[in-house]
Amino acid sequence: MAVPVSRRRFNQPVQKRQPTLPATRRVAIKKVNTHDPAAGGRDDLAPKEGQVSAAIPALGPVLEHIDTLVGDILSPQFPERMQCLRTRSHAMFTCYPATDAKLADADGKLWLGPVADGSSGKGSRGYLRHLDNVRAQGHCGRILTTILYLNEDWGSALGGSIRLFEVQPPLDIRAEVLPKANRLLCFWSDEIPHEVLPPRRDRFACTFWYLDREEDPSSVAFAKAPAAKAQASSGSVFLD
Repeated sequence: MAVPVSRRRFNQPVQKRQPTLPATRRVAIKKVNTHDPAAGGRDDLAPKEGQVSAAIPALGPVLEHIDTLVGDILSPQFPERMQCLRTRSHAMFTCYPATDAKLADADGKLWLGPVADGSSGKGSRGYLRHLDNVRAQGHCGRILTTILYLNEDWGSALGGSIRLFEVQPPLDIRAEVLPKANRLLCFWSDEIPHEVLPPRRDRFACTFWYLDREEDPSSVAFAKAPAAKAQASSGSVFLD
């Protein structure tokens, strides 16, 4: 659940913050599932630079719980948005390395000095404001973004919050959510602009997108998919 914060204008326009960023985000990415997404040898699933791919069978119970939340709890509450869901993306594990350089935060305060103990020390500047599905540029199928955080003993002093913005006015802050372990955050992929603030310790998360498109190499069907259940109940699917 998003933790409300005071609604305030973002003090520095986004374009003024961009020059402080390095050429790359220095974010490590791993695409995983209960089977290796790239195991089929397809070129379009081969890991790109800075990415790897892996099979993690132990991910199964996590997926089952999140699928149940989406299919059995959220879908009945938001049928107009979620009845179209058919598939789930492969899990995307990310690591934002701890910040180790002088950096002005959104309120103009400077972070100086060393990163927290136990961090990689390579440095990350977060991830600028964006949408997960920009429909004006072509619908990518993402309807619901779900993020599971994996950071033990994470407090506000470590930064790294995800900042959620209002659609209008576009730079008003809706909420900021700390990436605490076992916290699950859900939001509409095409409606909620968001950004990741720089962390002072290595920051880990696992993201799944629930999609309105058919199964393909980058996604898998799931048993509780609202569209599949609706199709089965209508009698248009016949089982032997």
